[in-house]
Amino acid sequence: MPVLRHTLISASAGSGKTYQLVQRYLHLLAFGEKPSRIAAMTFTRKAAGEFVSRILRSLSELAEDQSLAEDFLSKLNPQPEQAADFAVVLREVLRDLPRLKLGTIDSFFATVAACFPMELGLPVGATIMSEEEARRASAEVIEHLMGRLYRDDDKTAARTLLEAFKQATFGNEEKKVLATLADWLLEGHDRWHDCEDGTRWGGIEAIWPKDRHPHASVWQSNKSLREALDELVEHFSTSGFKDAPLKAWELIQQQTLSHRFGKAPQDQLATFVERLAAVTENLRAGDGTFEYHRTKWNFSGRGAEAALIFLATLLGQELITRCKRTQGIRQVIDAYEADYAKTVRGRGRLSFADLARLLAKAQGNGSWADEEGSADLWYRMDGRVDHWLIDEFQDTSAQQWSIVKALVGEVLQDAEQLRTFFAVGDVKQSIYLWRKAEPQLFGRVLAEYPDKGSSGIFKQSLFTSYRSCQEVLNLVNGVFRSKTTLSQLLGEGCLKHWEFEAHKAANIEPHGVGVFVQPAEVEKGEDQLDAKDLTAA
Repeated sequence: MPVLRHTLISASAGSGKTYQLVQRYLHLLAFGEKPSRIAAMTFTRKAAGEFVSRILRSLSELAEDQSLAEDFLSKLNPQPEQAADFAVVLREVLRDLPRLKLGTIDSFFATVAACFPMELGLPVGATIMSEEEARRASAEVIEHLMGRLYRDDDKTAARTLLEAFKQATFGNEEKKVLATLADWLLEGHDRWHDCEDGTRWGGIEAIWPKDRHPHASVWQSNKSLREALDELVEHFSTSGFKDAPLKAWELIQQQTLSHRFGKAPQDQLATFVERLAAVTENLRAGDGTFEYHRTKWNFSGRGAEAALIFLATLLGQELITRCKRTQGIRQVIDAYEADYAKTVRGRGRLSFADLARLLAKAQGNGSWADEEGSADLWYRMDGRVDHWLIDEFQDTSAQQWSIVKALVGEVLQDAEQLRTFFAVGDVKQSIYLWRKAEPQLFGRVLAEYPDKGSSGIFKQSLFTSYRSCQEVLNLVNGVFRSKTTLSQLLGEGCLKHWEFEAHKAANIEPHGVGVFVQPAEVEKGEDQLDAKDLTAA
């Protein structure tokens, strides 16, 4: 087989990501590669179904139309040594269809578990739950937890759970128990697995070690918010204030005294804190000024010191409250995990998240189980696949990549270059951060396997859109090429790994129009946003 390059394609929206994936698959089949030796993975069942459908449709067209097949083969680079008979290829694909490795990355992990249950230490009859089944299992465990609160024979556990719940709702006690538990467990269970060290959940010393954060002691002081406010009132001069500013200052004091840590501050207090925080550096220099209600609010000398103490006290108490709440949440999740491990996972009912953690943990330990002789499982799995194709690479999580990399790494280091890796994606379209997608993998993988001509990963970029007209793309280019605009819209942190190249349209027609609309800034607590406050460019 002629050498096909390992390739990672950065393809913008509408530039043909799926087309590139399908073409690569057909290219491999044209070389005579067995379809059962190719693994192609994406992230949704819909995308996987579309991928399979397009492969079968393309093969049918190539098998039916000889001139189309000849044209397709002539454009391949490199070209196969012998022209493929696509009718034969189609029959082979259809025959092996139930066994082909074409699907989601979760389904691939499930296949691994089904093939090697003993090596993974799974009980006999272990099954992978659907998302709906996993939700029902979680609800059953929560119901069991609630039952522990009322059982006479488990008073110690019930008391522990109640105390944990009180701590977890610190500052927000009126929340409904069942809904709150469901929210925490939905958001926190995965995080619990990522960090099972309880001291780091809300552990102030673990999060802000004083040797690395010497200023942490400032907001960890025992000064009350009332004391900080009294000091601020004493040293802040309101001379020159008229009706609106004076009323705002009175409301700020009232809202400060009635503020409950753990809840969002009321409007005037929230705005005051934002304005103060914006001039923190000036306050440290001894003179900070901002404009509010068309009046300059100046904090200088002792007033600047008092303002900094007020900020540190308010934010510090808020952080401490959140830490206590986090500690309580961790204790509740501890109880949930103990029940879940016993009643769900212990009975062989696994979610896709459970399965990914199991595979990642086993792979990270360098073996798949404690039994002697099981360390060759990666080798056995590696022998089943010669070519890896991954769609939407920007949505791959670090955990998923750690599993797949053990197999892909062997392919990338194949001295004979008869095995290949191919991935497509677009960092700008990473929409699964809530599922721990790691768009930075693009750069890391390219850095780990640099292109050296005959080895490494070749990077290809596609920025020609077959979906949008040039007017729309001009707007996209204008917004996303400007780091100034993006920093205003998204914040500086979002630009750390940002790369952008101008997009262009494949077709001149049809024409269109693109408009960027952004709300103008208005002061909180004042006029409501009106149509006149919208700006277009």
